[in-house]
Amino acid sequence: IYEENLSANQTVLKASEQLPGKALVAILTYGELTIQWRAVLRDSSHYLRTEMKISTSKNIQMKSITPMLYKIKDYFGNTKPLVIGNTRGAVIASNHIFAGLETPLGINSVKSTFNSNFDIYSWNKNSWQETVEAIPDSILKFGFKSSQILVSKGEVNIKASGILQFKFAYKSGQHRMNITGIDLVDETGNIVASDYHFGYAGKKSLQNIYTLNIKNSGRYTLRYFAENQTETINSKGKILIISDSDNNNNEIAIIPKEKSDSYTIISGKWNRNTILNTTDTFYVSSVIGMVATGQLRRSFLAYLERERAVPWRSFVLYNSWYELNINRYS
Repeated sequence: IYEENLSANQTVLKASEQLPGKALVAILTYGELTIQWRAVLRDSSHYLRTEMKISTSKNIQMKSITPMLYKIKDYFGNTKPLVIGNTRGAVIASNHIFAGLETPLGINSVKSTFNSNFDIYSWNKNSWQETVEAIPDSILKFGFKSSQILVSKGEVNIKASGILQFKFAYKSGQHRMNITGIDLVDETGNIVASDYHFGYAGKKSLQNIYTLNIKNSGRYTLRYFAENQTETINSKGKILIISDSDNNNNEIAIIPKEKSDSYTIISGKWNRNTILNTTDTFYVSSVIGMVATGQLRRSFLAYLERERAVPWRSFVLYNSWYELNINRYS
C-alpha cells in the first residue's frame, strides 16, 4: 500500500484530471488474480472514486465483481439511501450521499442491516434476509452458494463470558428449518465465536443445537444462518438458549433499535460471466459523494461534469436506418 501524488494535466479534456490530487494504491493478490485498487481524491472534489484493475496469470472463469461496498451510518435526520430507478446503472442516492458504479452495466443495491423481525428466542419466515456481506467460508464448504444462504441477525448484549447453547425447536410450517450455523461478531467486524454445521429442526430434528464459547462480555452482533436451497423457509419455532452459568438465558439480551448503531449497506456489482484471459485486464470504477443540503441534483451533476470524458457541448448526430435503405436492394 502506498500513496501516489496526482499532478495536474492542463492538456487533457477531462476536468478532474486538470487538478492535482492524491491516490491511495493497494496491490492485492488472490490465487491467479492480481488486483490494483486505487482510491482517488482530487482538489475541490466532494466525492471519492475507487478504481480497480484486475488481471490474471492463468485464464480464469469470472462470474461477477463487486467493486463497491460501503456501510452508511443511519444518522437521525438523514434519509436512507435508495436506488433511484429500476434499470442497470441506476444511481444510489439519499439527502446526504450519492454512489454507484461508473458503468451503465452496474447493478447497484441497498440492504438495511436492521431486521425488525429478528428475535433471539424465535424465528418465522420474515426473520431471514439476504445479505451482501461475505458468507463464512465454513458454511460455503457445505456446497451452498452465497445466494442460497439467508441470515437473521441483530445486536445483542452478552452479560458474561462462558458457554451458550442455542437449540432450534420447530413449531409449525410446511417445511423443516435447515440451519447452517451461528456466530458472534464484535464491533470491529471480527468473528469471536462460531459454530458452523448443517442441522435441521422439524417434526424430526438433527444436529439442531449450536454452541458458542464466549470469551468476553460485551456488545455483539448475533447471526443465525439458514439455507433455502433444500426447502423454502416458511416455518416458525423457538430458540432455546442454555448457559453454563446459573443465570441461563438471562446472560443475553437484544439491544432495541433505538439504542443500536444501525447502518445501511450499499453495494455495486458488475456481472462478468466470461473468461478473464492472461492477455486481458478488467477495468471498473465506482464513486461515493457528498450532497450539499437540498442540492442532490446539483451535487451529482457537479461530479458528472468533472468526470465526463469531454466538457458538455452541442453535438449533432444523425440517427437513421430506414432512409438509408430505401430502394437499396431494388
